[in-house]
Amino acid sequence: MSYFGGPDKLVKQFRGCFDYYRGNELYCEENFDVLYHPQSQYYQFDSKIIGRVKTGEMLSINVVYEITDKFIPRMAYVSKTLGNQSSTELFTFDQKTSTLNYEFKGVDSEGSAQLNTNYKFHISLPSAVTSMLFMKTRKFNNTSKNNYSVLSSYNQWSFEKGPEFQGLSLERIGANKDQLTIGDSKIQSFKYKLCKESLDAASTMMSNKRQEKKAYLLVYISGHLTIPYKIVTTSDRAEEMRAEQSRIMIRYLNDLRESN
Repeated sequence: MSYFGGPDKLVKQFRGCFDYYRGNELYCEENFDVLYHPQSQYYQFDSKIIGRVKTGEMLSINVVYEITDKFIPRMAYVSKTLGNQSSTELFTFDQKTSTLNYEFKGVDSEGSAQLNTNYKFHISLPSAVTSMLFMKTRKFNNTSKNNYSVLSSYNQWSFEKGPEFQGLSLERIGANKDQLTIGDSKIQSFKYKLCKESLDAASTMMSNKRQEKKAYLLVYISGHLTIPYKIVTTSDRAEEMRAEQSRIMIRYLNDLRESN
């Protein structure tokens, strides 16, 4: 699917696959392609996620995200099916008017919303390959925490409300790259700590003073469009969580640019 241009105009740059684990159980996989439109200068991230929920039903999610080479969102589309439930979400951003339009359609529910925002934002989507693109919305400071505002939808199978902004805090851990073993390959990546952060400055200051223990993610990021190699849920209570620890691991990531 391409919202703004035909697939014949897109050049495939990367392809890959993620495995999703809960403890030692593999419960989901995500196959993805990253394409580039040289004339219109935008990237298209195509992701297909297949897995089973705890009830045994099959969950299918398709994600398409189009973003300019300046990392300004153009369009995002999410399609989900689970048993007899299904839903679609469509985000379209008009850069000229700084207006984002949102449409939701479910089996028994529909809704829409519109909001104004500047162009330096990211749409949070249910795919690992697009999960860290928000890093490209501003210059990263390696010596301190970096705060971001990302747009998220909380609608699943019925329309509850329009998308809202949520805060994230990202901090690089260590000055040197970490070595990961993926299959038979050893790869280098930078390690980051990612957690939710209040968008209210006063709340953030109070939280920092209390030094609250927060759940967070450890993210190992590649040098390819911030595609992660590994995402691990953890917290300051890691030992208690180990049995239920979730992680997403890259199975393979192929760079196709040299072959095009």
